[in-house]
Amino acid sequence: MSNNWGKVAKFCFVLITFLLAYMLVILPLPVWAIWFRPQWVILVFIFWAMIMPANFGIVTAWFIGILLDLLYSCPLGENALFLVLVAYVISKFHPRIYFFSFWEMLLSIFITVVLYQVLEFTIRGFSHGYLEFFMCFSRAFISAVVWPWIAFVLKGYQEKFGIKGY
Repeated sequence: MSNNWGKVAKFCFVLITFLLAYMLVILPLPVWAIWFRPQWVILVFIFWAMIMPANFGIVTAWFIGILLDLLYSCPLGENALFLVLVAYVISKFHPRIYFFSFWEMLLSIFITVVLYQVLEFTIRGFSHGYLEFFMCFSRAFISAVVWPWIAFVLKGYQEKFGIKGY
């Protein structure tokens, strides 16, 4: 019985990390700071997908992306599709990424977020008629800079709670 409660507690902790990431996404910022907002949900998803690849795959990415679509008030499935592509990249390369050096990991996070951002801004450019490619690189750069702190904090709690999978 206690094993089931342990699984529920681990699931609740992972859920709380995503809720915090969603709250950071909708946090109002001044206009100039929007260009430098990290991709919080993507970073949290990448962390958990590397720690628990069996639990954070394509289907989980789809549901997390649908919630992101609801928060951004954009067409359903837009962010879900982009997050599914990120999930595919992470699932394909997570054994290698996990053992990268610090700078290689930052570069891989940067490239993954740039992939997400380029797809997002290309689709939005076609549908809304404007492109902001500088924002794509600035947000990816800031996400790569923030990654070590997110990974450090989440890794500490992951080890504290003994989260290895459900």
